[in-house]
Amino acid sequence: MSTGRRHVQISAALAEGGGVVLARSHPTLRRTLLREVERGTLASPMWGTFVAAGAERNPLVLAAVLCAVCPEAVIAGWTAAALTFWPGKECLPIRAINLAVGRAPSWLSASRASVPPELVLTRGSLRLTCPELTALDLAVESQGESIFALLRSETGSVEGLKTALALLPGRRGNAARGRALGRAANNPWSGGEQQFQQFLLNEQLTEFVGNLRVRVFGRTYRVDLALPRLKIGIEFDSIAHHTDRKSFEADRRKHNDLEAAGWRILHVTWQMLVGGPDEVLRRIRQLIVGVART
Repeated sequence: MSTGRRHVQISAALAEGGGVVLARSHPTLRRTLLREVERGTLASPMWGTFVAAGAERNPLVLAAVLCAVCPEAVIAGWTAAALTFWPGKECLPIRAINLAVGRAPSWLSASRASVPPELVLTRGSLRLTCPELTALDLAVESQGESIFALLRSETGSVEGLKTALALLPGRRGNAARGRALGRAANNPWSGGEQQFQQFLLNEQLTEFVGNLRVRVFGRTYRVDLALPRLKIGIEFDSIAHHTDRKSFEADRRKHNDLEAAGWRILHVTWQMLVGGPDEVLRRIRQLIVGVART
């Protein structure tokens, strides 16, 4: 077979398999594929599979390799998070459940554990734990950040998290997952928001709604903490949120639109909360009393 024809066939096989070639699907190409691995133009991340050289370090490609070889496998953990609601997270080795392999490659952590089909998300050829289950499974090792990331992405909800937990009764680690979920009961989108919410609850201020969706002047905003009946919003501001001019400008527009629509907005920072909690509480109570009188 000529070099040109060989490259055409390999390119076609890669395209057909979404970047993954299974030797069992192309028996006539098997020797050619192995030679290309020796030449360094292809890599074989798992027995009987071939990908373009360099692609074997891409978690998405490796997930596709695994699901092509073991279609019953379910991608879980950090990889599932990175592929759904938490892009950019470090996600190797790939964690997979519903899978029994003898000698797993270094990039794979396999488990025989299984989950109900309702908690499995199918995306093309991939099977992943659904975002709610993924966030719960990572809650302890991420110190709750996985749940905040899920809620912030609006890929899942507190109710969805409760449903996922209820579908796996008696599962090891559920008590810790339940505690993490309890701390997120009011829909906080960050650890700072969660601690601010807890501060308000401790002071018997319990009527707020976390990250309420408000639509004004044709635009939709999220108010960090809202008292909808009084149209009071409390924005918990962080430096991390205002990392560029675009986010800064968007925040100013949000404030102006809400105020113009009759909302009263109070801004609180972490430093204010830590350095002067009594002052923060006084201002919130003053605002509530003032609005209630009008």
